[in-house]
Amino acid sequence: MPVISDSEDVSRYVQRLGQQLVSHNPGDVKWPFRFHVVNAKEINAFALPGGPIYVNVGTIRAADDEGQLAGVIAHEISHVVLRHSTQQASQASLVQVPLAILGASVGRSATGQLAALGANIGAQGLLLKYSRTAETEADLLGSQIMYDADYNPYSMVEFFTKLESQGGPGVPQFLSDHPNPGNRVENVRQAINKYPKKKYRNNSGDFDEVKAAVGKMRPSNQRPGE
Repeated sequence: MPVISDSEDVSRYVQRLGQQLVSHNPGDVKWPFRFHVVNAKEINAFALPGGPIYVNVGTIRAADDEGQLAGVIAHEISHVVLRHSTQQASQASLVQVPLAILGASVGRSATGQLAALGANIGAQGLLLKYSRTAETEADLLGSQIMYDADYNPYSMVEFFTKLESQGGPGVPQFLSDHPNPGNRVENVRQAINKYPKKKYRNNSGDFDEVKAAVGKMRPSNQRPGE
């Protein structure tokens, strides 16, 4: 992946925002979170087991305010805390072992290699998405993290709803990996209603500067004129 250097301004901003949210992460386990920016135009973000979190430039571009970007990051933090990505990795290992046996049994013939490749693609497809239950859990924990960090938790579902409204063949990759559990808005609204009313923070000057900077960047997979 075309990961931007951690020393670049956009990376340092995402790192600061991520660590600010992590400081309000509930629970006893303190994961070694690390935040990175990928120079890709697609709207996407993902977490790996143990704490690495990646945010595409396209996601920063698409966020209307800092709260929406914070919502994406808080959602990914929640997947790590709730061990969703670890569970996916464990499931993947269970799938890969039979595939390895399949490859050994069919040999190195062209037919055998194609069969193994087809099985592997099918396995990857099954393991790509988080479950709807996992998405609901990440929404609820993410909203709590946002509230504790003084961001409006509803900004998270605002951003997801915005992406869903785009529709058509160009559905953002983020929605492919993070399916709507079906009642996302209502679940978060009910959670927010339980929190005491408070004043939420506005955009930081850093967000406005980074937003302007990424607007001028050409992601590595963006063609001239796009």
